[in-house]
Amino acid sequence: MSDYETVRADIANALELDNTDNIDVFTDRVAEIESNNGEDTVSTISSARGIFQFLTEGANNAFQTGLNRLERHLEDAEWIDEAREHNDPNRLTENQQRALFLANIYQQEGTDDYLIRIAEGDNQAMAEAYSRFHHTVEDIHNDPRISRIFGLDQIPASTPTEEQADVPTMEWQEEQRITEDEVIRRARAANTFNEAMSESDPSMYRKDGSRKSSQGFLGPIKNTAGETMTEFSTDLGSEYKGYAADSDIPTMVPGLNAAELALLKQSRGGKPLDMSMPLARSIVNKARKHAKKRIDAGLSPFYQDLEEHTDYKEVIKKARTANTFPEAMQE
Repeated sequence: MSDYETVRADIANALELDNTDNIDVFTDRVAEIESNNGEDTVSTISSARGIFQFLTEGANNAFQTGLNRLERHLEDAEWIDEAREHNDPNRLTENQQRALFLANIYQQEGTDDYLIRIAEGDNQAMAEAYSRFHHTVEDIHNDPRISRIFGLDQIPASTPTEEQADVPTMEWQEEQRITEDEVIRRARAANTFNEAMSESDPSMYRKDGSRKSSQGFLGPIKNTAGETMTEFSTDLGSEYKGYAADSDIPTMVPGLNAAELALLKQSRGGKPLDMSMPLARSIVNKARKHAKKRIDAGLSPFYQDLEEHTDYKEVIKKARTANTFPEAMQE
């Protein structure tokens, strides 16, 4: 059994994996990304060396750390001590470098779930594990080469996803003009105005005084727990034009790609996104840019029901005065 096979078998035993073929696929893909499968093993911009481009500069560099982790699997391997001395991944065989890479991934905290999903053939898990535990990439979905090699479904931010296809963008909304009858029709469909028009119901208002929306920018979406989401809030991150850094803003905004929506669907109400994940950081970055764009336009960061109607506030004012919305909401 080779050193790489030994490490792989240790992982399979510990995680109770029935098949490790996709562990090999993961290793192969990282080798392709890092060095074109061993063709470019000396970086021209850093101290990275070898098939998997381990950094070699400094006393506690990535290569030395990887060797320490590998030794937990190969206690009697003399070549590990020799590698500590020469500090050059390129002096290792391909098999030794593959063993080093896999052990370095596995011995890091938090990789078990990723490796289980990788063994099941989950391309997203492969890409996330690579980004989080080997080579930090801010947004794997914006790197076409990484997306191609890992087989991700790259959807440009300007292209609506399947979930977004029937949802008008903010630009589209601004161009539309609807009648007062249409405002009433939508109010009936959304079933929101009875509560929104009740000044005594504080639950229908956010802390900034704006009315909550039952639709949001993307329409109601079910998460994997069956909960309906329309906003899924995060914070603004920094003070901006009178808005505090901890001001709530929605993450469910136009411009999210399929993978980002899929991650939001896995989220639960009240639990923030895991910002150690590049995909989560991408979602929040897009949300903050979108929120600031709306703030610049004098709008709330949150979608307001019927805001695409130029005079919707006047329509609601008239409805309150004429007491028409309660009747309109009645069948």
